[in-house]
Amino acid sequence: MIDFLWYLLESTICMGLFYGLYRLLFQQTTLFNLNRFYLLASTLAALSIPAIEFNVAGEMISYEQYLAPVRISVDQTFATNPGNNAWIWVIGGIYSIGVLWRLYRLWAETIRIRKIISQGKKIQAPNHTLVLTTENIPAFSFFHWLIIRESEWNGSDAQQQVIDHELVHIRQYHSLDNLVLQLIHIFCWPNPVLSLIRKAIKENHEFAVDQAVIHANHNRESYIDTLIHEVIHHNPSLLINYFNHAKIKRRIMMIHQKRSGRKALVNYLTVLPLAGLMTLAFSCSQTELEQGPVQVMKDPQTYPQFQDGQESLIKYLTENITYPLAAKDAGIEGTVIVGFIVDEKGNVQDVRIERGVHETIDESAIAVVSSMPKWKAGEHEGKAVSTAMVLPIKYKLSN
Repeated sequence: MIDFLWYLLESTICMGLFYGLYRLLFQQTTLFNLNRFYLLASTLAALSIPAIEFNVAGEMISYEQYLAPVRISVDQTFATNPGNNAWIWVIGGIYSIGVLWRLYRLWAETIRIRKIISQGKKIQAPNHTLVLTTENIPAFSFFHWLIIRESEWNGSDAQQQVIDHELVHIRQYHSLDNLVLQLIHIFCWPNPVLSLIRKAIKENHEFAVDQAVIHANHNRESYIDTLIHEVIHHNPSLLINYFNHAKIKRRIMMIHQKRSGRKALVNYLTVLPLAGLMTLAFSCSQTELEQGPVQVMKDPQTYPQFQDGQESLIKYLTENITYPLAAKDAGIEGTVIVGFIVDEKGNVQDVRIERGVHETIDESAIAVVSSMPKWKAGEHEGKAVSTAMVLPIKYKLSN
């Protein structure tokens, strides 16, 4: 749970930085489809960056240098120590209730939409299905369904503008964006930035559609009149695209906005250094090898071996590591990654934390690795060599 809370915090920070860049440089541009892609891609990147781990040591440490993770468990249950990790149970319970409530809302909204579609009159078209409903709701689209009130099915120019508007939503798969972001929001609901991103995405949907409809030979002023006529007070749905979703004043302003030129595209290059900084901050751990006069081999032909192999290494660690009491009482768990060097004589040197969990856990891991007996040294071209090694140790409170 601790690891997940840290992940939520780090992904929220990344998302906030990406969204801040959007507000600063991109929000006022008319590159609506590019903004849509940016918001979606940056959201996925913000979720991915904290979950990816890189080791950087001048050059990337090769995968083969990682030893198999060793798990150190403590059988600690709520019944035997109710005061030690009660807060984790409370936070976990609140989070779970939030997820279940949002899943229920999504399920209820989906059932409501299916009911409207199933009870309406359907007219099949090449790329969509028109659904005429008797319910007093604004026109909307949901994937390939276009729903409109039967009483407004009159063939007027205003009605055609509404239909053309919703058809653009369908062609550009805006319902898929809404569903993906809704699912992300369900499981990352403590993240406040997601609400802002969902609002920005829906705004860009409407701006892009307005631009496309007017470009398709609709009179701009007539279209604006239709927008104003269609505005009614209604709570926006979780999943569907209402014709009047975005704030009407801002939509009209963006319709009159001068088209952004090619120079606006240059601003999007600022995403690259920002993403790089986030990756360095949240995904990369620094490995500093104090080589001195000894050359450290990162890719020998034969890697070092602990006594009789992996099983004996696991046995040594489980017999010699004690789960720190302070970490147990605080309910702290996680994977600490220890880097070290096995020199040409098999001695363990330069023990360091490449990615820590908690001060007491880090100290425990360093102590046990530093006290290791001799290894069988690695070899390269028939000679013993010093080799850089990485050992993940997973501290787990309960089985």
